[in-house]
Amino acid sequence: MEPDEWKAATDLTLLRKKLLAWYRQNARDLPWRRTRDPYHIWISEIMLQQTTVATVRGYFERFLDRFPSIEDLASAPEEAVLHLWQGLGYYRRARHLHRAAQIIVRDFGGQFPTDPDEIRGLPGLGRYTANAIACFALNHRLPIIEANTRRLWTRLTAATGNPAKPPLATSLWQLAQDVLPKREFADFNQGAMDLGSMICTPKSPECDKCPLAPFCIAHQTGTETQFPQLAPRRAFVDVEHVTVLLWDKEKNQLLVTQRPDDGPWAGLWEFPRVEKRDEEDHLSAATRAVKSFTLQEFQTRSAVMTLRHGIMHFKVTLTCYEAELLRSTPSKATVPSGIRWVSPKDLPTLPFSSPQRRIIARLLKHPVPERRSRAKSRRDSRSQDVT
Repeated sequence: MEPDEWKAATDLTLLRKKLLAWYRQNARDLPWRRTRDPYHIWISEIMLQQTTVATVRGYFERFLDRFPSIEDLASAPEEAVLHLWQGLGYYRRARHLHRAAQIIVRDFGGQFPTDPDEIRGLPGLGRYTANAIACFALNHRLPIIEANTRRLWTRLTAATGNPAKPPLATSLWQLAQDVLPKREFADFNQGAMDLGSMICTPKSPECDKCPLAPFCIAHQTGTETQFPQLAPRRAFVDVEHVTVLLWDKEKNQLLVTQRPDDGPWAGLWEFPRVEKRDEEDHLSAATRAVKSFTLQEFQTRSAVMTLRHGIMHFKVTLTCYEAELLRSTPSKATVPSGIRWVSPKDLPTLPFSSPQRRIIARLLKHPVPERRSRAKSRRDSRSQDVT
């Protein structure tokens, strides 16, 4: 059924009453719901993108402890913001937050903008996030469409098509606007999100507990799990990466490199890492990884650990090798930008991706690389001298 047809056939006054009554009884107690501060709500909404409520709780409180105001966030080094974001993933969100805070300080005197159009103009804020801040913090009567409400409205209307794209996406936004009550619209939006998250779940909706079941076409036809009709996810691709712990044993330091400003893990630090090519073995890939960042003589040793992780549509097998410089490192003055020699104890002060932090956790249990005999080294390593 088209959303407009469903709306015309539905007692919207009764639907609003039922949803608001359910929300009053079942609303989740979330720290960002105890405030009308737009800065706090902004932080929560950015963190909640692509992340579960359970994960966000702790990060939200730690972030505000470290950056209690927009000015504090704007004046912080980007590296400090990324460090605090470690584990949340989608690090571009943190970079956008930092940049937006600087714009707010520069263009709005440090006061969060109150006009919805100005909010939407900030980096990293789409229609949903901007509307959520404007509605929950600034009392604007604006609709909310995110993953949970999209699923709720497509099941209620049994609307066919991809709800993430026009024309259905446009129709759902209009429906979400039309069903808002004139008062308590913020609670109505929160209630719709909670209902989608807690009851109208993707795989096993609890329709017997849903206050809107009498209005739901999908429930009446037993087709709940057929909605929403999102595009199929991209198939996962298996890839192999190799990363290297390159030691300067004389100084007990490791080489780390900074990721580019775009792409996965933008701005984070990592040990030299490459994707293994089909035509090379793991040891050759490890050697290539080190060559990318130093012209010094080094010796690549055996693998010390292998771990698996996912990023976007890739399933990554990451093999970690050890390597050792065979002569002293250059002075700090000659180390290029984006490369650092860091002692193991200082690694936790830098922002790393989750896979790299797993390597660091293991490394810190064994901070000094074991001395190996030359005979054993020859059997499981190769020496490289790059001029």
